[in-house]
Amino acid sequence: MITWPVSSGGEHRLDKARVDGSKPSPATKRQFIMIYTLGCSFTKWYWHTWSDWLSEYSTDTVINLAWPGRSNQTQYWELLSRSKDITQDDTVIIMLSGSNRVTTWYDQDWIDQHDCEGFFPAAGRLECSPVPWRGLYRTHPDHETSLTHMIVDNFSTIYQIQHLLNQIGCRYHMVFWQNPWFDVRPAVTNDSWRYRWDSCHQLSSSELHTASEILKIPAVSNLLSLVDWNRFCMPPKDPQDPQSYQGLWEYKTARQCTQEYLECVHSDPHPDALIQHDFLVEIILGQSLQNNSIRARARDLALLCLSHDVKMSYQDLIPISAQNTLRKVYE
Repeated sequence: MITWPVSSGGEHRLDKARVDGSKPSPATKRQFIMIYTLGCSFTKWYWHTWSDWLSEYSTDTVINLAWPGRSNQTQYWELLSRSKDITQDDTVIIMLSGSNRVTTWYDQDWIDQHDCEGFFPAAGRLECSPVPWRGLYRTHPDHETSLTHMIVDNFSTIYQIQHLLNQIGCRYHMVFWQNPWFDVRPAVTNDSWRYRWDSCHQLSSSELHTASEILKIPAVSNLLSLVDWNRFCMPPKDPQDPQSYQGLWEYKTARQCTQEYLECVHSDPHPDALIQHDFLVEIILGQSLQNNSIRARARDLALLCLSHDVKMSYQDLIPISAQNTLRKVYE
């Protein structure tokens, strides 16, 4: 849960009145200038995510820098690109994505040499760069790293992000999208791909063996001890125990069999608008759920979305601009 700044009256400045759906008064407005949220499709999707609901409860401006498919490395470089704009009064909340999303810095020479221009988004729009055909993007399937590299690099990136935000001096909080020890590498063929994160419910014997072997590496074990787990909204009980990690996905799967949530389950496996709302309130804001007007709208939106299909291609993985939004199917 987030420890929000405390007012002179002793109450958290994310005032309790907002959680019951009422409007905040100017007297209870918090000190934050901006709240930046980052993540992948669990943070920016076709319907409201926890970031969108946060803007409903907060009196501060919420800027959602997330985008489907974003890697944690991309989130690091995105923050670095904006490091001169983020002030000590701002807050950054990051939903960390999967270990399989390893990114590479590309340029036109490399792309020409490997004759793989068709792999990249149209017009060479890459991440974290305004220069066409020179920037960051997911690693080409023919050049994928090992699973061990993916997992180790993921925790290293988390540590790098924390170091950067400590240097900036802003408030920040982290949460996983799902257990980072899952092997969620997509099934890729010559002309198609299929994500696998939606079939992960508990670590397999193979995943546990891989984790056990990785944790035997002193540098990795020491790295986990250096990560500030107090910055996490759902910290693992024991960072050395891979089974103790959880995130929004585990929150969803633990609740989706109850009648209220079952009615909102979409054919698309992403957490629906109601789950997203409740995760924000219970886990990120650390409040008790109340059936207020905002939660009622979250349920209505989740039910409304059941009649719409979700279609997305790799060409959608790069936003046209920082202000670009997904197709307005659900608006």
